[in-house]
Amino acid sequence: MRRCTLASTLLPPGLILENDDCPTNAQNIDEMKNIPYHKALSLFMWLQVATRPDLSFTVNILSRFAHNPGYQTS
Repeated sequence: MRRCTLASTLLPPGLILENDDCPTNAQNIDEMKNIPYHKALSLFMWLQVATRPDLSFTVNILSRFAHNPGYQTS
């Protein structure tokens, strides 16, 4: 393991995604409907399966919040 190299991911180091970042009021939920979050995530899923298995970690983390995405508040 001493000769292993670090692999970078698309997520910035120290990023913490929480349920508190999900929109809670109707205005914010409607605003997020105009952002193609699901489409972008599905494209990453296709890339992960077809060409870039290194994207698996990023897709896994982002998929946890696909049901109610929002802007990070902190």
